Amino acid sequence: MTLRALITRPEEDAAPLAAALDDRGIAATVEPLLTIRPLADAAIDLAGVQALLFTSANGVRVMATLANERNLTGWRDLPVYAVGNATAAAARDAGFTRIESAAGDVAALARLVAARLDPTAGALFHAAGSAVAGDLSGLLEQAGFTVRRAVLYEAEPADQLSPSTVTALANGAFDLVLFFSPRTAATFVTLVRSAGEGVTAGCRKATALCLSPAVAAAVAELPWHAVQVATRPELPALLDLVDRALGVDANATPPPPRPETPHAAVVDVAPPRRSRAALVTAALIVVAAAAAFALGWWTSPPGPNTDAAVAKLDSLEQQLAAATADLAKSKEQVASLTAATATLEDELKGVKAAMPAPSQPPDLKPLTDRIAALESKLSTLESQPAANGAPAPADIERLTAENAQLRNELATLKTQLDALGGLAPRLDALDQAVKSRTADSGGAAIVLAVSHLGSALATGQPFRPELDALTAIAAADPAVAADVKTLTQPFADRAAVGVPTLVDLQARFPATAKAIAAAAQQSTSAEPGAEGWMNRVLGWLDTTVRPVGDVPGDDPKSRVARAETRLAAGELAAAVDELKGIDGPPATAAAPWLADAEARLAADHAAGALQLAAAARLSQAAAPANAGN
Repeated sequence: MTLRALITRPEEDAAPLAAALDDRGIAATVEPLLTIRPLADAAIDLAGVQALLFTSANGVRVMATLANERNLTGWRDLPVYAVGNATAAAARDAGFTRIESAAGDVAALARLVAARLDPTAGALFHAAGSAVAGDLSGLLEQAGFTVRRAVLYEAEPADQLSPSTVTALANGAFDLVLFFSPRTAATFVTLVRSAGEGVTAGCRKATALCLSPAVAAAVAELPWHAVQVATRPELPALLDLVDRALGVDANATPPPPRPETPHAAVVDVAPPRRSRAALVTAALIVVAAAAAFALGWWTSPPGPNTDAAVAKLDSLEQQLAAATADLAKSKEQVASLTAATATLEDELKGVKAAMPAPSQPPDLKPLTDRIAALESKLSTLESQPAANGAPAPADIERLTAENAQLRNELATLKTQLDALGGLAPRLDALDQAVKSRTADSGGAAIVLAVSHLGSALATGQPFRPELDALTAIAAADPAVAADVKTLTQPFADRAAVGVPTLVDLQARFPATAKAIAAAAQQSTSAEPGAEGWMNRVLGWLDTTVRPVGDVPGDDPKSRVARAETRLAAGELAAAVDELKGIDGPPATAAAPWLADAEARLAADHAAGALQLAAAARLSQAAAPANAGN
């Protein structure tokens, strides 16, 4: 049975994904939920500009389109500073030749520009969309730069689904629906609901495949058959979910080709064992190639793992955006809980101030005795006959009035006592509500602190303030405090410098692989009979030309080849396992990279485990409050 999938990406990005699904035998339908619309009248003033700034691949594409349409000259010769590697790749495709990537966010781009350029050398031109993340202009203007921000395009959400898609959804024809951003996911939910209950019900037969938890949260309102989230916010991880739907065992049978597959990082050669004649021939070829390169006859290929790094940096930007949205929601929850707690505390104080202390009720006995004495005296006076027929003494009326007043006072006090007895349950309820709200606030604070720490860890930035804040907040809960200490201990010593990201580790690996190969060769050269000109050439070849792919063997070069393959696929743990099997001088060469990789694995594990612990803490705090509802 052929599966059917619905792709919600803009048309510019949907084609390679549709091709990947087609390779897997899946019939794909593209339903763009965002349309990039260039603004034909946008002003592009490049006079006196020293560099171009791009914060999205769409900005690059629209800039190239408008510049070509207007026959602008010299724009491709300007230096380009891109926010990330995906944007830098789009700039290369557009024909720019002087490109530098900040490999981060808007703040990283501002730091890169400030480090590279002189504010007095000319203005900066920022090709932007109608909606931007961060204040790039503000950051650079603080550093003394002049920024010309030009809005070149709008990203317009779709206002309705196509009739064919509506019909297919209503008939339950789609098995998979793929989502890549919270904005497109929210747009899909709105359009499905506006299409009617039949279309909404049709989603019950489809599985939503989401790039991140934030995307999954945006589509969760629809009645899906299932909602699945990629293990990493990147296209290969989402395609892993597709393979799972197909029943493909990724460990046993390699999946079909995927888009954005990294270029080979090193020369592809036969397995390590080669004849001496073959090695001599290879040496001559390499020498000739080196001469050709020196003379400018050879154009160097793209850098190692460039495409993979681009994809992962792009997904990291999406992850940071999702984390920022989650953080804003957490802040709103904490503020709401804090306000509710303050209101309850004020109400409780007011009630307690208006009543006497329960431990000291009013003493009515003196008042009761006084009334009894007056009644007795009044009775005695009334029983005496009037002298000479004169009326009763005038004080009888006074005593009667005083008696009535005292009775009224007694009745009032009794009423107050009855009311005080009814206030006791209310006071208990208010005390419990305050305790519950306080517990809820503490749980939300832990969630917020964990989110802060996770965001810092994901970007590779220093995280000392975030770790200290989480440790302080978690101290109120011994169980959570113990989890924080245990989970962060493997990388806590890096709080002042940060933990390298997966993209950083991928970029550094070729140099590490070369160092491992060199260490292995030095160990071999130290063996008896390893001297001589030819052996030195062969040793140089063994260092420069390495095997690639899943080659067999336990020697350092074979393990490096397998580790490189695993790393390019984003399987950092598998790459680390391969390098742990190396010993001797090669292990020493691998140690710095390996330590950073293990710290990254520990940081990723801690971020996930702390999120679960914080969620459990918040659920436990909410349980008592809901028990009586």
